[in-house]
Amino acid sequence: MVHTILLLQEDRNQSSRHWREFKGFDRAVDDLCSTFEKRLKELNPSVKQIKYDISDLYTWVDSMPDLGAMVLDTKSGKYEPKNKGWIKQKIFERLKQQAMR
Repeated sequence: MVHTILLLQEDRNQSSRHWREFKGFDRAVDDLCSTFEKRLKELNPSVKQIKYDISDLYTWVDSMPDLGAMVLDTKSGKYEPKNKGWIKQKIFERLKQQAMR
């Protein structure tokens, strides 16, 4: 598990900037997906079962004014910055991994 810090700004209001810390990037991806699902439920309170596909999740990620990650490189002991494109690739890999279980 690699220490990961997600840096988020979920809307245009700068006060929505925050960070979340995880013991692994898989946990960070799971948290992002969970946050997306909560947003969908908030927007669709009368829908009992929310359905979405990865393109909906990507659209949500792209709509964030700021999203990035700092991932610890265990060899150097330094954090490496990661952008939305990298995060979306990791989301895809994680969801594919979960689907194969």
